[in-house]
Amino acid sequence: MGREGQNKRSERMKQEILDTAMEIGIEEGFEALTVRKISDRMDYTTGVIYHHFKDKQEIIDEIQKNANLEMKKRILAVIKPDGGFIENATRVFHSIMELAINERERYNLIVLDKYSTNRNEESSEFLHLLEANIEKGIELGEIKKVDIKKTALCIWSSFLGFNLIMSKTNIITMEEAEELFKVQTSLIFSGLKK
Repeated sequence: MGREGQNKRSERMKQEILDTAMEIGIEEGFEALTVRKISDRMDYTTGVIYHHFKDKQEIIDEIQKNANLEMKKRILAVIKPDGGFIENATRVFHSIMELAINERERYNLIVLDKYSTNRNEESSEFLHLLEANIEKGIELGEIKKVDIKKTALCIWSSFLGFNLIMSKTNIITMEEAEELFKVQTSLIFSGLKK
């Protein structure tokens, strides 16, 4: 097998390890994830895992990176290019709420950076995106002039807290969450409208 074939096989193996680790993390929680559990589920020795990754944390960091790319795609998929700030922000935060309720561990991994050693890099990127959209909303006259950085941080932390509660409770139905989300968006965005 040539070098190119070996590289492809190595990349496939790395992805299989990451997929297996993600499955275990979602099923049992990422705190419970171990290299041994990954190797047992894959029916490989731990040496195979360690050949591709230094340790469990490197696996989690790679999963985090991939999950953040998925989140960016998720956000871009719901944003309407011709939509206003409030419409697009509502669509984005609603999509994140659905993730918090339907895939709790994935939400904790992506949004809270709960398990990553690369904390705050992605949150910072999401905040910059929110800031840019607030600025656009001001320029278009949709929302009043505000301190963009402070407003972005307040909106982000408000929805982050809301979704954290949604991800931690099993007693709220999706219908109840939808109603709470409407109240949340109304309270936040009514203060921004011109």
